[in-house]
Amino acid sequence: MRLSNRLLEQALLAAGLLTLPVAVMAQQIPSDLVPAKGPKLGAYTGPRDIKPLGEIDPPFFSDIKVKLDVGQSQADSKDASLPASSIDGTDVTATLSSRLGSKGFGALSVGYVKNETDSQIVAFPLQLTGNSSQDQYTLTLGYMPLDWLAVGAFYGQNNLSGSYQFTLGGPPTDTTGDTDVSGAFITAFMPYQDWLFSAGYSHVRSNQHQDYGNGNTPPTQQAVVDIDTVSVGANYNFGNGWMFKSNLASNFTDGRQPLPTEPALDKQWFTLGLGVDYKINANWTAGVNASTWLGNSKTDYNRVGVSVVYSF
Repeated sequence: MRLSNRLLEQALLAAGLLTLPVAVMAQQIPSDLVPAKGPKLGAYTGPRDIKPLGEIDPPFFSDIKVKLDVGQSQADSKDASLPASSIDGTDVTATLSSRLGSKGFGALSVGYVKNETDSQIVAFPLQLTGNSSQDQYTLTLGYMPLDWLAVGAFYGQNNLSGSYQFTLGGPPTDTTGDTDVSGAFITAFMPYQDWLFSAGYSHVRSNQHQDYGNGNTPPTQQAVVDIDTVSVGANYNFGNGWMFKSNLASNFTDGRQPLPTEPALDKQWFTLGLGVDYKINANWTAGVNASTWLGNSKTDYNRVGVSVVYSF
């Protein structure tokens, strides 16, 4: 099927194959990967483990953890001027993190995302279905100049493949793409009794490239997205292995050269995250988490997930 420029834009806009993964990734400040110092509050609470006087410096690799996170997401367009779309997503991420010496830390994440899309084209009353899958890789490196402060940078790549098809007939049209994501962050921590408070800032830039199937116009497109995120968090230690976690982030789109096939991101919106961890024993920690977008006029987005962490 050969589409005009305008119809192709509307069709792929409804499919939403690239927008959400980049926008979601842009909000993540990896504070839970920071090696812990300060009062011992439990797994993934930020600073913990006061270093006693006279303690020997740790080996270069220490505080090693493996985390597996599985999530289910739902995204619905809410801008009446754009094609309606609903995207069901499933994601799986495995992360290996470690302290590097006495002040450094690093993490390597590998993930997979599967999206199923059901859309309505505005130009003519036809349903459009689509699917996409992404392999994701992210490397994070950081440094703690002070016990309560962490700075770092990360780089990642998403490789996408998918297709879309009109439900009334016609063969599916393939699409592939890749996105380079890079950024930097700074996170500060303040423990108080059974609480741990945090504040952070991150900047993320994504460079997107997408190719379409034979016979489509245009055959390829590119885009650049810059997002700044400011966040605050509060964790509370209930005792007996239970930990409550919360985070509120404000996201700012400070620069954008969008793909014509993508819905525009809001200039500013919020992300609320809540979670509970349970420390099963000295090695294992399980958790549940949920996040939602607030104040976003373009998209409703919600995600729930479960995680398990093994500490060496």
